[in-house]
Amino acid sequence: MRSDHARKLITYSALCFLLLLQAALFGCSGDNGTNANAFGSVSGKVVDTYGNNVAGATVSTTVGGDPASATTDASGAYTLSLPAGARTLSFAASGYNSYAQSYECVPGKASTLNVTLNPTGAAAVMASRTDTTSPVVPGTQIALKAKVLTFDPALAGQTPTYTWSVVSGPAVAIDNANSATPTVTLANSAAFKKYLVELSTPLYKPNADEPPVNVDRYQIVPFSYEQASTQGNTTTLKVTATIGGKSYTSNVAVAAKLPAVPSNGLTNVPVNQPVVLQGQFPFKNADGSYMFTPYTSWNWSVTGPSGAVTVNDATTAYPDFTPTAPGTYSVYETVNGGSSPVLTVYAGTYVGMMTGVATPDPACNGCHNDKMTTWLQTGHKDVLYAGIREPLPDGHYAMTCTPCHTVGQGARGSNGFVDAAAAEGLTSFASLQGNNNAESAFWASNPQSARLAGVQCENCHGPQANSGQHQVTSDPDNISLNSRISFSANVCATCHARAPKHGRFSQWKSSGHASMATTTFNSNADGTLANSCACCHSAQGFRAYLKILPTANGNRSLTALPASLRLSNAEPITCAACHDSHNEGKSQGGANTYNDVNFANLASVGPDSGSTYMLPSGFAANGVGKGALCIACHNSRQGYSSGPYLHEDGDFKFGTLASYGAPHEACQGDVLMGRNAYWMGTTRYNSAQTRSKHSYIADTCVTCHMELTTLNLSLSEAGQTRHDFKATTDVCNKCHTAYSAEAVQTTFDAKLLAVKRQIGTAILQVKQNTTAPTGSAVLVANRSGMVDVTSGGVTRRWFINDKANQDAFLEDPNNGNALVQGCVANTDGTANCTGYLSGALSVTFNANAAVTATGVNGILAKALWNTVLVQDDASRGVHNPAFAFEVLDNTYAHVGTWTP
Repeated sequence: MRSDHARKLITYSALCFLLLLQAALFGCSGDNGTNANAFGSVSGKVVDTYGNNVAGATVSTTVGGDPASATTDASGAYTLSLPAGARTLSFAASGYNSYAQSYECVPGKASTLNVTLNPTGAAAVMASRTDTTSPVVPGTQIALKAKVLTFDPALAGQTPTYTWSVVSGPAVAIDNANSATPTVTLANSAAFKKYLVELSTPLYKPNADEPPVNVDRYQIVPFSYEQASTQGNTTTLKVTATIGGKSYTSNVAVAAKLPAVPSNGLTNVPVNQPVVLQGQFPFKNADGSYMFTPYTSWNWSVTGPSGAVTVNDATTAYPDFTPTAPGTYSVYETVNGGSSPVLTVYAGTYVGMMTGVATPDPACNGCHNDKMTTWLQTGHKDVLYAGIREPLPDGHYAMTCTPCHTVGQGARGSNGFVDAAAAEGLTSFASLQGNNNAESAFWASNPQSARLAGVQCENCHGPQANSGQHQVTSDPDNISLNSRISFSANVCATCHARAPKHGRFSQWKSSGHASMATTTFNSNADGTLANSCACCHSAQGFRAYLKILPTANGNRSLTALPASLRLSNAEPITCAACHDSHNEGKSQGGANTYNDVNFANLASVGPDSGSTYMLPSGFAANGVGKGALCIACHNSRQGYSSGPYLHEDGDFKFGTLASYGAPHEACQGDVLMGRNAYWMGTTRYNSAQTRSKHSYIADTCVTCHMELTTLNLSLSEAGQTRHDFKATTDVCNKCHTAYSAEAVQTTFDAKLLAVKRQIGTAILQVKQNTTAPTGSAVLVANRSGMVDVTSGGVTRRWFINDKANQDAFLEDPNNGNALVQGCVANTDGTANCTGYLSGALSVTFNANAAVTATGVNGILAKALWNTVLVQDDASRGVHNPAFAFEVLDNTYAHVGTWTP
């Protein structure tokens, strides 16, 4: 499975998206000239058992693992061009049972295959357009028609009712929405762009311990090919027809031509391509409401090399302009951004960096030989030729693949691959398909196009010529921010966001790594970031952290962030944080033999590929394979004070610090390695007794969370790695048969609750200075050290602060989480409380204060640490069951033996 996937991964890496909605496609289909000796075609009609033409039916199969499909027209007709060989064609339409038919495609032959579908109900409805408007642009009026087909004689003579609605896309105006023949006015350009921008907006997952922080960002909006070409421009309408007391539905999709093209978001852009701008992220909550209030007024203008430039929708949130000549463009937005330029855009043209087979241009190679040498071995370099080498009959590389596999992103008028191909008359790769010497043959036949073949420097850094942005930085580590360097995942998403085949970005976008909230943790009022947090909460910060990791001895505060890094340009943990962008992996191990999918070159975090340097948690992990990269940040991070130390028995720091912080959440590395828990015995740490057996699995985290875990097939294909990093519990069953992950988690949950109740009772004993306190309490195990106290039938939440033997009230879950009775909020983030239970003192507390070794009994401080450690590992015991259970059992026992 893995080796077959590896071959396909390289062969079709970032393979093929739809630039336009097409009537027929297969994989990278749509080639202008197929090889008549290798391809055949099948045509026919799809009707139902009553002789009605079935419009909008999908006819599909697979070619070399890629989908191949066509859609029937109003007369029920379809045509598919396919490589020779046996296929299974599937026919499907709303309101009908699906049908599959075997078919033998004969080279050079046009075959006919007519199919009859059986209705699933007493009636069906089909929706279609009746106008011929082309091209469809925003604001266009289109005409629709719904046709109800009745199959039950009892429905004869009955009149259906109709309701039209929008399934996806911006709002439209529907005239005669309750008729069979409405007219629809599509949204205007500004509304389409708003819809498209919101599709492309990053994730923002609020954290319970951190308030949401708005991230205003003036930038060029990045769009993937999928977003710009088939998602954001499409309005899907649904008709619901009701007859005989039952409802039937059908959809019709309308694609509009928008002023938006695939973009990686760099300010170094190609000429003659529209640029969409934004000044604020429209983050949304789960219910669809805006997380932060959107600005309502805007005033944009652009000055270019020759003066003022036309800006479309200049008073909206998302204007656009097109740089028609190379040079510098100054962008102004005077309502919210002041009188100075809010953005500077540089427009140029592409040149390519290859001069022959595996030969970079000396002008580039002279300075960048280190990057060129490794890039020449990557899938990015070889992707076009790998597609051409795919052998017949299933090999089917097409021109529609090239926007992702060549320089220029499919843009015309910028000297990219499309322009070179047009100049050379290149419309098809059919004559080269299956040629093992594809690169040499292509250079011989199309040298101008070959110069721009593959994913080159300009794909990720923007046009090289005429923009004035070559050599804009002397930073050898490329962590400074400028027009040609971006750490945004959108640089990769331009091609890697077409799920399921190329869904790595689509998967990543749903992960915690993708949340923009990550970059706001402990940000400063002036928009700068705290280096000890940004080192693991931003892509740029992590790359800076890698520089000091070998010698920092666990002191993450030594991280030197780029001087230009701000909330306004920081990125979460993106592709560029973990992967080597210039050497992402080798494409071939020999002639048409591909390396394993695991051969991805990742950032180095240790003296060897399977280990880490000393971590901020006070230990180094070794023998963990590719999981070392994960553990570099997924650790407790509280083990440095004038040197590394461990929260373990014999901890020489305990009792000497001003305060004790709880483990940082996401402390999976500690639990996996069996480190940083109290009461385990001084001789047992870092041994097979505490270290998880899972830590000896090759590549640890990567194996279970990315390779063996069950895939979400809406976002990926079988055999791919999972880039949302969500391990499903059934991954355990692939190795374990005696017990299940669910059984481990059930036991863990019970033990954890018992410990939290035990600690809650102990805190009440401290509070009330009695071994038999009134009421009950349960620890809320997080870094804030809170307890839920129930007394007199009312539950209130306490915060354990750093004042000796005192606590403070934080929020009341019975009153919208407002501060409880007797607490008054100050303006400095503190609050005054007069008390809740009898005997409480008037105190001022800080909501971010840590539990201290001196302010709370030492046993409780250690118990709180242990509890947060195993809870915030978040696997509910699965990562290291024996260790997690023993930590909880020991914690319960020690707290139970203590009295105030």
